[in-house]
Amino acid sequence: MKNYEILKHYKKSDLRRLAKGKTSEIVGLDSEKILIDLSKVLGNYESIKNNVEFRKPPTHTILEVLFDAPDHCVKIEDLKRSVTKKIAEYQKISKEINLEDSNKKYSLYTAVLNAAWDYEGDLLPAEANILRVLRNELSISKKEHQYMMAHPQIKRLFFDDEMYRYELEFLSREGIILVYKLDNDDYFILSDETVDSLKELWGIELENNQFIRLVDKFNNSELSEILNNFNLPISGNHENKVNRIILEEIKPSEILYSLPLSQLSSYLKRIDISQSGRKEEKILKIIDHFKNNIDIVIIPPPKMIEPDIEDKILSEEKRIDLFSNLTTQQLSNVLGKLNLLKSGQKNILIYRLANCQYNEINILNVIKLDDIKSTSRKLGVKVNGTKANLIDDLISYYSDLIIKESKLPTKELFNHYIELSCQDVRIYPQAENSEVMSTASIALDFERVTKYLFKNVFKLEIKTQRFGKEDPDGIIKDDEGNIFLYECKTVLNPPYKMPIAHRLQIRNYIEEISKTKDKENFKGYIIISHSFSDNIMNKIEAIN
Repeated sequence: MKNYEILKHYKKSDLRRLAKGKTSEIVGLDSEKILIDLSKVLGNYESIKNNVEFRKPPTHTILEVLFDAPDHCVKIEDLKRSVTKKIAEYQKISKEINLEDSNKKYSLYTAVLNAAWDYEGDLLPAEANILRVLRNELSISKKEHQYMMAHPQIKRLFFDDEMYRYELEFLSREGIILVYKLDNDDYFILSDETVDSLKELWGIELENNQFIRLVDKFNNSELSEILNNFNLPISGNHENKVNRIILEEIKPSEILYSLPLSQLSSYLKRIDISQSGRKEEKILKIIDHFKNNIDIVIIPPPKMIEPDIEDKILSEEKRIDLFSNLTTQQLSNVLGKLNLLKSGQKNILIYRLANCQYNEINILNVIKLDDIKSTSRKLGVKVNGTKANLIDDLISYYSDLIIKESKLPTKELFNHYIELSCQDVRIYPQAENSEVMSTASIALDFERVTKYLFKNVFKLEIKTQRFGKEDPDGIIKDDEGNIFLYECKTVLNPPYKMPIAHRLQIRNYIEEISKTKDKENFKGYIIISHSFSDNIMNKIEAIN
């Protein structure tokens, strides 16, 4: 994550404190200008080099833990534990290292290392520079350096709580480590700019997963040749050899440079890259290929093709009431004929049918004539005539049906707001139950209480749906003139899943307001329901 993306969430006072001494001027500047200027300077190579290279332990380990973490961030409360664990790992492995190994020349390096640390208890720039040159000459990796620092004979790398706090505070004050909030958790994080500078400082050509992919592309005989070139055992299968090379931390460029030109050309052909150029150019091509993750083929998820939605005649609530007249078996049969999922309890089948892509006429057309007559008879609608006439009469019955709110006072319903959201008829007196309290009536009660909540509790300016108009359930206007549309959705079987019809409805409302003078003040769409399915955000994004 870039500096700017992290810092834009900082408070103004924290930005100013962090910018002090890092940008040329902060007096009189607004926070946005400070944010932009600070984003440009944090993490630059010279600053990282000067503030990291000569620090005492556990600075390197703190940065290493964050560097290796996913997205280069660790929860604030977890960092100390992770640093302690990493140091313990170094100490454990260091015991297996023979400092007298003549092939590795560890004894020479540790002698200089000890002398440098013994003088005034820390590393001076000149001493650190000598160690850096010596590491390169002796081909000692960054990890090997840490193992020797932790070795029982050296004892320069160990966890000290006071030093941990001191170095962490320093890294935070210098803006090397930043703080980021995600899902109510606070994280320590390294910005992309800082990560790039650390890679350069530490001589990291590829991240670990990229390096593994590069080495894994070699065949077994090539891996044996690489191991032999670096005086490493060549036994084992392909996986063993890859792991051995990775653990040795040999630079990718050194591995590639150890191979003849013909093998590099063969490798380039294998990863489908032009084989032209000198040896150095071939090596750069290979490293850049993996550094830029070109080898990873991302297959986009199949695009969800939404079915064409037929224009509906009735409101959703009236469709639910209409299909509630059918039995579970009848509902299942209808859904099956429409090639829709037909399993589930009755209320689930009703909701699925009411919110499918087909309109009422096409749904009723697949119902048996006798079942349509039975529904008509139950509702007191005439049962004589053709099937088409009976369907028209049924739809007309519900179209003309005037839905009324219950007689219960709004304040009383307010105490049952959650029950209303899931169409629980048990909150109504028994006399008002069943036929009178239809799904449509419950929905109106839910809208009524929602309006009361916004207006009387939150003291917001509310404008509700115009009678007979295809409007959102309500419009909220706050003190700053910002406008929010809202929609109330009762659901018999929570959570609310936002069916296709609802997504299209919301999209239409948003498109309509974008054509009006209020488009600049429109800030969002609020959906009010009992609860929401886990994939609700994916569906909301699909609206856009």
